[in-house]
Amino acid sequence: MAFLRAGVAPISSCPNEIIAKILLVTYTSWLDEAGDPTEILLCISQARTLLFPTRPICRLWRAVAISLTQLWARIHVEWKREHRALWLERSGTRPLDVYFTVDSHLPARWELAKFGDVVGEQDLFLHSSRWRSLSIRNSGTPEFFTT
Repeated sequence: MAFLRAGVAPISSCPNEIIAKILLVTYTSWLDEAGDPTEILLCISQARTLLFPTRPICRLWRAVAISLTQLWARIHVEWKREHRALWLERSGTRPLDVYFTVDSHLPARWELAKFGDVVGEQDLFLHSSRWRSLSIRNSGTPEFFTT
């Protein structure tokens, strides 16, 4: 109970390696639950809430999360450019899993042009050698085509 009087929670003295393990296990369990890679965005959103809430848990946890390149190696083409750039930076040199969802309500040529435009932007194109996988999905079907 001394920690209550001191105003310091025991978790604050947790080693970085333990914090990293907690974050990775939590993130991995979200990915395992999602199953369908389209749910990755939801997982990322939840992870962002956990890792970067309005009032961060603490600077240490945030710093550990930012240093974990595994958390940042899944990129969805439809994200805003600044989000992709942030994920690319934080993923370090880790191989990337890139996801692209084709809107089945639009002509295929438009969607492919959109994909080409986004990939052609400097952020993704410059990192194409790091792509471990590229998953393309039609929004009208649950299956992904993965290379």
